[in-house]
Amino acid sequence: MPVAVPLLAASLSVDAWAIARPLLVMVLTPLVLGMAVFHLAPHVAAVVRPRVKAMAAVAAVALLVLCGVLFGHGFLASFGSFAIGSQVLYLAIITTMGLPLLAACRAATAERARALHAQRRRRHGTNCSRHPAWMTA
Repeated sequence: MPVAVPLLAASLSVDAWAIARPLLVMVLTPLVLGMAVFHLAPHVAAVVRPRVKAMAAVAAVALLVLCGVLFGHGFLASFGSFAIGSQVLYLAIITTMGLPLLAACRAATAERARALHAQRRRRHGTNCSRHPAWMTA
């Protein structure tokens, strides 16, 4: 985004760093801090996670209510303009186009699992589905 916006909106005088800074501060910094805490102190992450999850849920509901208050009238006014229907149609088309890709990924995953199972059976000389002792060897 910091690279694309100045190129797409050439008439605007936008600095790439002015676009990247909020992204770094609001997205990347919390992500890196959370990953560091999870890696360096997993016990702290386990204690903090439920509280952060609850705070995030409350914030999401508060923002949803605020958006409803601020933009509810405009949203309700858009029902006669086919805007909602066109968005639903767009999402239906995109979802339908993605289903073959999902099926291919699931088939590839199942094939890898079957190959791994057969490899383990050959290595241990037993049917590992009936004799789970191969897992501890």
